Amino acid sequence: MARPTLYTEHTVALAEQYLADCKDKYTEVPIYTEDGDVVLDESGAQKTRMKKIVNLPSVAGLAGYLKVGRNTIYDWASQEDKSEFSTIIELILSEQEQRLTSNGISGEYNSVIAKLLMTKHGYSDKQELTGKDGNPLESIHKIEWEVIPSKRLEDEK
Repeated sequence: MARPTLYTEHTVALAEQYLADCKDKYTEVPIYTEDGDVVLDESGAQKTRMKKIVNLPSVAGLAGYLKVGRNTIYDWASQEDKSEFSTIIELILSEQEQRLTSNGISGEYNSVIAKLLMTKHGYSDKQELTGKDGNPLESIHKIEWEVIPSKRLEDEK
């Protein structure tokens, strides 16, 4: 007998809440010198800056939120009687792609990490090289031999 499913109508509501809660936030953090000392302003108060706390939605994040495995999430999304869950997964992936694109371009997200994550959305970073006039590249192998007379042979003459 199969184990009973943890999927209920409440599961869908929790998944929707997860997606709604996955918003980036800003928090105030202290500024430090290269030596690790706190930077103070003219009045002696600690200087601060705003730092973005990224909260990007993901299937792994949803799995943790619902306290199930990622495979369970994918299984639910593949079942015809759980089409609303499949829609939630699509919304998570769309939100992820949109935010990675926008924030990666603007520099708000680390561009290397954004580029890496974009590969999960079908993007790639590749170069196609062609030869002259768009033809395939030609490989030219040229080997040159140089005869260097041996000193011993010259001495024998």
